[in-house]
Amino acid sequence: MQFEYPQLLYLAPLVDALLLGLYFWARRARLKSAISYAPVKVLKSELGPRGLKRPRTILLLAIYLAMLTLVMMALANPYSLERRMKKYAIGVIVLDISGSMEARDMGFNRTRLEAAKDALYGLLNNLEVGQFELGVIAFSGVPYPVASLTSDAEELKVAIASLTVVWSSTNIGDSLMGAFNWLNSSGAKNGFVVLMTDGVWFTGADPAVVADHIAQSSDIRVYSVAIGGEGAFVNGHFVEPPDVAGLVGISHATGGSVYTAENYLDLIDVISNEIPQDAGIFELQEESKYYLFLIPVPPLLLLYVIASERRFGLLP
Repeated sequence: MQFEYPQLLYLAPLVDALLLGLYFWARRARLKSAISYAPVKVLKSELGPRGLKRPRTILLLAIYLAMLTLVMMALANPYSLERRMKKYAIGVIVLDISGSMEARDMGFNRTRLEAAKDALYGLLNNLEVGQFELGVIAFSGVPYPVASLTSDAEELKVAIASLTVVWSSTNIGDSLMGAFNWLNSSGAKNGFVVLMTDGVWFTGADPAVVADHIAQSSDIRVYSVAIGGEGAFVNGHFVEPPDVAGLVGISHATGGSVYTAENYLDLIDVISNEIPQDAGIFELQEESKYYLFLIPVPPLLLLYVIASERRFGLLP
């Protein structure tokens, strides 16, 4: 839950503290003024140990402060953002499983491949049943079809979970062409491809040429994710950082975007949030929640009136 005017949340305890200060100041001032004329017995009853302990007065003050705090929290306009699918989604995940994906530099004791799997699980958990079709192509030196276009999230999760690294080169171009062929054969002229890689193109078709072909033949967009950063090692061997410049050329040619994810949380956010929103798959709908803080106010007000009557006899 978020607040449109969070500054009011900081103001609430200050107002509460001010009221408490005024209460104790007034109480002290009243007791001091009573010394000049009050009988000794009254002073003893007021200033003695029992006089200082007034449960009902403390209860009234607590109820009043609680109501004030709740009202101010409602005025801060609390709201929640609900993510909903805006349109039917059809796309292909193209995932690098070359040896460098074993680099354990993502944090949370996760390799790059393990982090990529977790991110894809998160994406699948956010998709609505019957509102998507996804396929998965893994690649190293050659593309490996993992799961053809399907709306079965559990099938996709099982397929993704089974992936392991393959020590070979990095064939980005042929893998992209395979994803394009899948989408094109399904009739999806405006689908999307999510390219997740930590490497540099070494073999197969030139990815830039493939990207130009995709752009000229369809409205399919390629969203590229550069996984990991610099200074990584696998089995004692230095790992080249991802070719961000090459990914920029691929994605921009098709109207897509490029993202960098050097750690686990960044990768989760990119796959589960940023790409679906940029691709127009998800939309965030704001729903006000102010009423949740106003619901307790009427019962508290009733309790305040009853306690006031018992304490001070205010009602006729």
